[in-house]
Parts: sequence; C-alpha cells; structure tokens
Amino acid sequence: MKIDFEITDFPIEEQKKYITAYLEGVLKITINDVVFFDQSGILLIEYAKCVSKWLAKIKLGKIVDFTYETMDNDESILSIIHVKDNFYRIDSIWKTNEVIQLINKNEIIKEFDAFLDNINDVLKIRFNLNLKDL
Repeated sequence: MKIDFEITDFPIEEQKKYITAYLEGVLKITINDVVFFDQSGILLIEYAKCVSKWLAKIKLGKIVDFTYETMDNDESILSIIHVKDNFYRIDSIWKTNEVIQLINKNEIIKEFDAFLDNINDVLKIRFNLNLKDL
C-alpha cells in the first residue's frame, strides 16, 4: 500500500482561517502496483484528521474500521474494513480498480503515518501550522 498526495488548491486570503475546507488536492492510493484510488478535489486536511483519529485508536489495540466521510459528499468515500486477525479490506465508491487482497494492519499504519508526516511537513513550511493544532 502506498499513499501519495499533491496539493492543487491552497487557501488564499480569508480562506486561510478555514484551511480544512479550502486545502484540496489529489489523493492516490496504490496497492501492489495497482492504482486503487486516484481522485482530485480531496480535502486533504479533513482526510488527514480522519486518518489521525483512526490511527490513535488502532495504536491502542482497538479493532475498528476506517471510514472517510467528507463534508463535500453524502456517502463514505473510502473504507478500510477489518476482516480477520490483523488484515483489512479496502474499498471506495470512487475506486479506479478492484482490490481483493487483504492488507496487513502494520502496512496500513506505516503508510498512514508517512502520509501524516508528509502533509504536516507541507503545512509547517507553507503555513507555519501543525496538523495537531487544526
């Protein structure tokens, strides 16, 4: 599993007060060299906050599903559902390809942590902000 993103829309002027609603970009998830999800217009900070909350629970040993719902859409966009032991299945209403193999929990944690580190670096450099403060 690999998560990449590219920020395409930075908030300007008054929008900076509402950075969660205005910082948008492309989110791409690849599973075993197959592009599973490749969508523009994703509210990346909103996604990052959702990832962060889920990781906090998982790292405490809880078994919970990940569901990304956004203020821009009525349906859940992305889900990672616990199947058995330490394995999860990923699904999305906007998937570009079907992925049937299960993903190990540790691999998901590693990629989510890397995503959070990367987006936090961008926030620090561009806005002098920390994701945890938003």
